[in-house]
Amino acid sequence: MNYPAYPEYRNSGVESLGQVPQHWEIISAKLCYEIQLGKMLQNNPASITDQEITYLKALHVTWSGVKTSDLPTMWASTGDLEKYAVNDGDMLVCEGGEVGRASILRKPNDSEPWIIQNALHRVRGSGLGDVEYFNYLLRHIADSGWFDILCNKATIAHLTGEKLGALKVSIPDKTEQQTIAQFLDHKTQQIDQLIAKKQTLIDKLNEQRIALITHAVTKGLNPDVEMKSTGIRWLEKVPKTWQKRRLKFVVQNIVDTEHKTAEFFEDGDYLVVRTTNVRNGKLILDKAKYTNQEVYEEWTRRATPKAGDILFTREAPAGEACIVPNDIKLCIGQRMVLFQFDKAEINPVFLLNALQAGLADEFIKKLSLGSTVAHFNMSDIQNIPILLPSVEEQNDIASYLGVATHRVDRMIDLNQQTIDKLREYRTALITAAVTGKIDLRHWQEKKG
Repeated sequence: MNYPAYPEYRNSGVESLGQVPQHWEIISAKLCYEIQLGKMLQNNPASITDQEITYLKALHVTWSGVKTSDLPTMWASTGDLEKYAVNDGDMLVCEGGEVGRASILRKPNDSEPWIIQNALHRVRGSGLGDVEYFNYLLRHIADSGWFDILCNKATIAHLTGEKLGALKVSIPDKTEQQTIAQFLDHKTQQIDQLIAKKQTLIDKLNEQRIALITHAVTKGLNPDVEMKSTGIRWLEKVPKTWQKRRLKFVVQNIVDTEHKTAEFFEDGDYLVVRTTNVRNGKLILDKAKYTNQEVYEEWTRRATPKAGDILFTREAPAGEACIVPNDIKLCIGQRMVLFQFDKAEINPVFLLNALQAGLADEFIKKLSLGSTVAHFNMSDIQNIPILLPSVEEQNDIASYLGVATHRVDRMIDLNQQTIDKLREYRTALITAAVTGKIDLRHWQEKKG
């Protein structure tokens, strides 16, 4: 960040802010902003004069904006409208859940009245405070983890109006606040546009990856092989020697787990695989949980996962899969399923790819149709369709896909690394601006 520092600093006395410019005030948020918690949800009218009013709740508020389509309604009185109404430019702050999550409302001035439910605070600037600046300051506080401390996340976290009002904030004069907010609007928009372009490229690469896999596991590698009709419109023909089989006839053992997850131990040696650990054909160890030997033995009494077995998610989301690696002892957690099979007859890499594309993918999509949260029962899983060539052909396809998808995966990883760095830079820039580490008083947006 090639921006100058302020000439003089002082200790703010607030750990989340550190040193601040000499002329900035440290003051309670309630002295700079008007804070109003929303209305309790009212499903029925309390009087004959009540009317149905559109309202916003916490799930509508994201760091990137407030979702304003298909909003629900509740019953409210004329007094409620006066007290809880929201206008364009108000800041909405979540009381619970991801406490402190905030965004500025963009509302058409000619739209019907809206109010907020009691999971949201409405924040408006008073004489001293600018809400656009405060929105960025709250993002810094959230990124720093201070809301977790303030709201004691060991219990149920709530950012009450008293806690939000008592929050110590760093306040330059209002003109300077507005300049900082305008600078951050400009810079974060540039960063977000770069992130969007990289994400679009990743989406296209993922489409390319799925197309590669789908072709290999439904058509094979030999373009001259004799084909047969499938009777399926989107697939049309497959190699004549391939067999369409249900998963229960392909694998020897399909094992689920009890409707609970193994107990976790920080010093445990045995990985407990949860649905969050299985993504895009890989076992992800970020935020992994472990258990001890006693629990591991209990959770593997029906079947012990071995290298080359496949792990499959039945929910959240359904249909993700990965291969058990050869260097980790693990058991499966809730909503996970284990597939075991004869590795001499079924190539694990081929089966994994066949589960992620082709007939299996189409089957999974149809089960998910019309459901907000796809969930597989065991009969669904047993009936997943697979096109099965000879083991020699499976081996050839597995080798081909290992090389072809590796190239695509490498490009995806490089672009994801760029996105991660851009997000880190955006966070660092917001922190530097709202804590006064860079002097933006003379900043002006370049036009054209």
